Amino acid sequence: MGDDFVYEELVSSGNMNLLSDGKLKSAIIDYYANLKVREERLIVYSTGIIRFISDIRPFDSENPNNINQYDQDEAMAAFKTVEFRKMVDSEISYTYKVRDYLIKQEQMSIEIIGLINNELDKNK
Repeated sequence: MGDDFVYEELVSSGNMNLLSDGKLKSAIIDYYANLKVREERLIVYSTGIIRFISDIRPFDSENPNNINQYDQDEAMAAFKTVEFRKMVDSEISYTYKVRDYLIKQEQMSIEIIGLINNELDKNK
């Protein structure tokens, strides 16, 4: 079950029409549409840096600090490559995109909460 289960249930059951405030309904629809687009876009921007590092030496959760000299030398050689530096640059860009997406999603959430509170105040 995804994070949008309640929203999908509202839409598929027709219960979204129970919301009388058009602005609230529109804000909720926009929120979930933007969430889906952002998730898809972040997959596109993913750099693969974790896979790159794991291919050098898979993480050993039993002995995370145990790395032999050969693995150290191999890792250092890989970290000095142009490919790795490009991945780090891409990862930094990716991180800023994630931050920007989260800020936007938070702003949308705050707007929806405000609209919900307004609706609840009207019905007191």
